[in-house]
Amino acid sequence: MSERVASPKQIALLRFLGVPFDEPLAIQAASELIDAAMDDPRYQERLSYWNTEKLVLHPNLYASEIASAKASRWSELYYLATDETARDFLNRITQEESRQVVVYLDAHLPGWDRDPVERFYDYFVPALQRLYPKRVKRGYSFDFPSAKASSRSAPKSAGKPAAKGCLSMILLCIVTIGIGFILLHQ
Repeated sequence: MSERVASPKQIALLRFLGVPFDEPLAIQAASELIDAAMDDPRYQERLSYWNTEKLVLHPNLYASEIASAKASRWSELYYLATDETARDFLNRITQEESRQVVVYLDAHLPGWDRDPVERFYDYFVPALQRLYPKRVKRGYSFDFPSAKASSRSAPKSAGKPAAKGCLSMILLCIVTIGIGFILLHQ
């Protein structure tokens, strides 16, 4: 009786990590190599990028996870936009406005959502301002990253501290990433 061969997802992870192995690789041997790599400090940094990079490197293998992540983006961004910290610079938005901003970003800036930490301030808020200007409070202005780079200016605030609540927003982003990770692994 022949052993089952490793799954394409197992092979993809092992190659991404740079774990040496001979092919054909049995499913059990692949599982053991992955378990060992997860405990090996040499692979920890690379492992930290896997859950984001696998979606870009292997879209066919992870199509269902990509679809699930894309479907939940608007609600995660809506949650961030209605968080207490965002109230410093945003007026209340609706769920439908959040959906429309995501549709706009998908159509005009493909790949805008690749980095879960940057997508709120760098893309969602500037797009919200473009589509629904009254949702951004007076005195605040947000630019897309390319506009920031060309003008070398950060989001502008008229007399209000731009960093107020920054730590809680970062923590909220980390929690959002964790929730996304859990959703992707269900």
